[in-house]
Amino acid sequence: DVADGKEVWHADLGGYVVRSTAVVDDGVVFAASGYAVTALDAATGAVRWQAPVRFVGSASPNLAGGLLLAPTQEGNLYALDPATGTEAWRRRVEGLVFGSVAVDDGRVYAGNEAGLVWALDAGSGRETWRATVAGAVLGSPAAADGVVLVSSEGPSLTAIEASTGRRLWTAPVGGAASPAVADGAVYLVGDDGGLT
Repeated sequence: DVADGKEVWHADLGGYVVRSTAVVDDGVVFAASGYAVTALDAATGAVRWQAPVRFVGSASPNLAGGLLLAPTQEGNLYALDPATGTEAWRRRVEGLVFGSVAVDDGRVYAGNEAGLVWALDAGSGRETWRATVAGAVLGSPAAADGVVLVSSEGPSLTAIEASTGRRLWTAPVGGAASPAVADGAVYLVGDDGGLT
């Protein structure tokens, strides 16, 4: 309870460590842990559905375009029906994916530990483009105003044109953190310990 901190309910997600943030939408909590994505009733904690997914949990799921998107460390991106947990599509994106996906204008953006970044069609999972950045992508990309921003272990912050995958610019700051975009500016905590 927000007012007094008393526990309203708790739920067992299978005994795996949950490293990601749950997503809450329309009275449902979506949580990823280990070998499943679970939908819980936000008021009671009752399980609505559970979908089997391998090695999920370090990245938060994302709701977009009527789908629940869940990346895995195994290199798969699952798109699930948020009402039932039924798999709409699954895409192998190669390598280990540690960060959540970004979604903007009907496209899903993901990066991996090999420094590859993908754009996928949100409705079908079909690859639109792929690009390479300097170093591992451990955080989540950010997408806004037709630009995808990716922090990597280069260290570098790379701006990529969302529609084509063309590199727009690179700045010499980066690391494992995810960039944030607001009011025409990009904010990033780099591996140097500073905020840029």
